[in-house]
Amino acid sequence: MKQQPLHNAYYLNLMNNYCGKWIKHCGWYPEYKLRLLNKHHATMNLNKVHEGFSMNTKGDKPGYLPGHLLHYSYYTIADHVQKIQLYTNWAVEKAAVKKRNISLLKLLVGPRFTFFYHFVLRLGFLDGYWGYVLCKNLAYETFVKYVKIRAFNQQNKAKP
Repeated sequence: MKQQPLHNAYYLNLMNNYCGKWIKHCGWYPEYKLRLLNKHHATMNLNKVHEGFSMNTKGDKPGYLPGHLLHYSYYTIADHVQKIQLYTNWAVEKAAVKKRNISLLKLLVGPRFTFFYHFVLRLGFLDGYWGYVLCKNLAYETFVKYVKIRAFNQQNKAKP
């Protein structure tokens, strides 16, 4: 297969471990990531969050490999909260460039919808306690991100 590959890149399915529990729902599984590739046919994106690869040619279709790539996302809640702070700071930078603001309604509804989406619609409740904790932290991340963006915009409005 290495000498004559069928595809120039392959997707691998990440199975995420959250605080010692394999998460099989919450929108975290299945999570296919383009990881095995011919460097002449793919390019790495420069996103600070969720970096990855994309194919250079539109018609170049990657293949899918069976099995799981084990990903230990967060070992503790503290690890997750620390990453939330980092990701939300980056979100403020991105929002500032795009001149994006967050309405009060979005601040009130957005985190609740995030929890509902991941816990109910994406079946996070099937992951039990850790699915609940993960979904609450995803909602918390949305809340912190929106609060920081609003605070940034309000501080910049006050400047002459």
